[in-house]
Amino acid sequence: MFQSGYYMWANTYMDSATQKPLSTYGYGTFTMNGQKEASEVATNSTFTSALVGKPVVLQLAFTGKDAFQQTILWPDGAKSIEKYQRLR
Repeated sequence: MFQSGYYMWANTYMDSATQKPLSTYGYGTFTMNGQKEASEVATNSTFTSALVGKPVVLQLAFTGKDAFQQTILWPDGAKSIEKYQRLR
C-alpha cells in the first residue's frame, strides 16, 4: 500500500521446515522518481533488518487497469519481480 509518501506491506508464507505459516511486514517512506520508478526507505522490516534506512528502488509497470508489476532493485544488486492483480 502506498499513500501520501508512506508505504507498508505484509506477507504470509509457509515455512518449509515447520509447515507453519510465517508473516513478515515492513513500512517506511517513499518518493516517486518520475512515473515509473519509486524509491523506498524502510523504517522497520521484519523481512530483514538490513533494509532499514537503505533505499530500495522499485521499477513500476502498469499492465492493465487493475494490475501492475514491480521490479525490486535490492541494494546488493539482486532483482525481484512481483506481479499484482486486484481481486474483485
